This record gives sequence, C-alpha cells and structure tokens, in this order.
Amino acid sequence: MYDEIAKNTWNLRPSVIINSPNGSDVYAGDYTRKDVTTANFYDVLLGNASTLTGGSGKVFASSPFYTIFVIYVEACESGSIFEGLIFEDLNIYVTTASNAIESSWGTYCPNTTTPPPPQEYTTCLGDLYSVSWMQDSDVEDLTTETLEEQYLRVKLRTLNNNISEGSHVMQYGTQRISNETILVYQGSCPVNATANPLQSFDSMGYNSWTGEPQQKEELLNQIKEITTHRTHLDSSINTINVELLGDQHVLMRDVGSPLVDDWVVLNDGIQIFNKLIKFRTFETHCGSLTQYGMKHTRTFANMCNNGVSKDAMDEASKATCSSNNKGQWDPTIVGYSA
Repeated sequence: MYDEIAKNTWNLRPSVIINSPNGSDVYAGDYTRKDVTTANFYDVLLGNASTLTGGSGKVFASSPFYTIFVIYVEACESGSIFEGLIFEDLNIYVTTASNAIESSWGTYCPNTTTPPPPQEYTTCLGDLYSVSWMQDSDVEDLTTETLEEQYLRVKLRTLNNNISEGSHVMQYGTQRISNETILVYQGSCPVNATANPLQSFDSMGYNSWTGEPQQKEELLNQIKEITTHRTHLDSSINTINVELLGDQHVLMRDVGSPLVDDWVVLNDGIQIFNKLIKFRTFETHCGSLTQYGMKHTRTFANMCNNGVSKDAMDEASKATCSSNNKGQWDPTIVGYSA
C-alpha cells in the first residue's frame, strides 16, 4: 500500500495501521511507497518474482494454467461494476460490498459501543464488508468452508441488522465456483479466534477528539468543508439531470441490466464528466466529484443512454455552478476524478 495513512500527520501511531481495535500492524510488510508500481502489481498477480523491483518479493502462485478467479470488491455502489456485464461462463466469481445503488460502510468507529477503536483514534478502522470476509477467513476452517457459506455469513453481517448503515453483499459471475472451498483460492490455514461484532460508520471523530483544542477546531472545519461540498455535488447533479432530461431524469435501468447501451459511448460519455465531456465537464465547472461523487455514476450513464450532447452538458454544468467557489475542490488543484 502507499503511505496516505501510515505517514499522515493525523495518524497518531506513525507508520502503524490497524484494522481492528486490538489488531496488529498491517502496514509493515510486502510493498509500500515507491515499490507500489503498475509493473510490480502485474508481476505479483502473474507470479513473476524474477522481474520484481523492490518489496518483499512475494507473488501469487500463478501460471498459465490458472483460469478461475475469485474477486472481492470493496466500494460504494460496487455492484454497478459487474451488474449485467459479467457473464456466467467467464470462470470469474465476484462478491461486492454493496449492490449497484447503495453505499458501503465503515466499522470500528468512534462513539460506538462495542468495540470502538483505541481512544486516540478519530476515524473508523475498517470497512464493514472487508473486515467481515477477512475475519471470517481468519476464524473458519478454510479446508471445509465454501465460498457460498462465506458469502452468506458475510452478507448477514454486512447487512448490519437491516439498518440504514448496512449494505447488501452481492454475487456475480460464475456462481458454480461458490461451491468450492475457500482454501483453493486463499491458501490460508484456520486460526482459533473469535470475531468481534461489527459496528457501522458513526462519525468523522469530532466528538471523541482528545487532542489539542486548536486541532479539534481544524478537524471541525474540515468536516464542514467536506459536508458542504457533498451537499453541493448532490444538488447540482440533480439540477443538471432534471434540466437535461426533464421527465426522463428518474428513469434508470432495471436491476441486473447493463449500466449503459454502448461502453464506447460511456468512455466518451461518462466523460460527460471527464475532460470537457467526460466526467471532467462537470468537474471543470462544479469542482471535483471526489470518491463520494462517484455514487452518481448511474445518473451520468443515464445521460449517455439518452443521448445528451457534449455542448448541452457543458452549458448545463456552467449555468448550474457559475456561482460556486470550487476552492480546494478545484480539479486543477486536486486533479480530475477520472
């Protein structure tokens, strides 16, 4: 992993990352900083230890004979990556943290009853789905537990008692693979341990802050700026959507349908938000979408499917956001999202 967390000034345990309240350091290890490269990533996946540069040298035991893949995806709206697009005969089995239209959530957060992070932490330690499947792999016997059994356990825990801060874990691709044992794909031995109950995302840590008052005030200002920008994104995208599509703005694809009719159009059309007509048109006038704004991808795809032109997108974005001060969210400062 790179060092956005480990070396961050807000990390009160420099160079240490934990993903559970009593967890061990998960940062020190295989590939960090300058060793995180595209070439090394491919070499690790392909098992090419001889061509690696830096890092631990660990690679997957891959070969041309490996033709079945199991993928876990943690992201908000992660189901949209595969829904209606990945076919049964590809020998690829996928589970995602959420369906195509909902957020996924954090866990081990401040102000939760059991179990909160260590007192000095002001952030959630992990993602609910990821923590669920990794802890399951730690405590179950992977020589007997199947992918389907794990999916059902993780699905139940990630739903989080059906409250608004839970998500629906999904399966895609070649479903028959789920009948195989996890050991075939993870290659890990069972460990005797008890998984802690998981808690949902609660806050950004302001109420539990125990540091200097000035730092607490800075944290509050950051939270306000973030929430203000998110509100701006939601309202401006909705305004543009209604203006461009009228009554059609509420018509979305049925569950299980591909996101768009033509992926070539999306690449030059979800670029209705990129580079003057691809995600970037919106960002140029309205500010960076950030990771949060990616939840609106389905809205942009709907514009593509309805033939919204580049000029129309540009004019609508300009008119909607003409009075908005992009500030720190200016894409020329923070970069474009895509």
